[in-house]
Amino acid sequence: MVVQVLDLRVLILERHPFQLIGFEKLLNECGCFKLTPAIDACDIELLIEERRQFDVVVCQEASINDEFRQKERDALEALVSTGQASKLMLIGDSSSKKSQWHGLGRSFPKEVIRVTPPLTHDRIRPYLLLRLLNYASSLALHKIA
Repeated sequence: MVVQVLDLRVLILERHPFQLIGFEKLLNECGCFKLTPAIDACDIELLIEERRQFDVVVCQEASINDEFRQKERDALEALVSTGQASKLMLIGDSSSKKSQWHGLGRSFPKEVIRVTPPLTHDRIRPYLLLRLLNYASSLALHKIA
C-alpha cells in the first residue's frame, strides 16, 4: 500500500519514455504523486511560461551532460533563476571526470542531491523526506513572521 506522505512538486527531466515511466513509478512508491514530466528544453520553457513551481527537479546526469543537451541545462538554469525550482536530484555516477553538473549545481540555491544507481525507493525516499521536512519548517517560519 502506498501512502501519500510527500506533498512535493517534482519535475522529471527524462528523454526516454520507458525510463520516465520508471522514475514516475519509483517516485509514486516513495509517496510522491505531484509529478510533471519533461522530455526536453521546450517542455521546461513551457513550464517557465506557465510559472509552475517545483520543489525537486529529477534528472539523469547523462541527460544534461552531453554536448547535445546544452538547451536542457540552460532551461534548468532558467527554471532556477526564476525561482521556480529549489533542488536538483541528479542521478548518475559522481566519479565522472567529464561531468558538467557542477555548473548547474551552482545555480541551485539550496543543494544538488547526488544519487548513484541502482535506484530504489529506499535510496531516494530519505532525500525526499529531508526535502519535505525543510519545506515544512520554512512554512512554519513564514507563519510565525
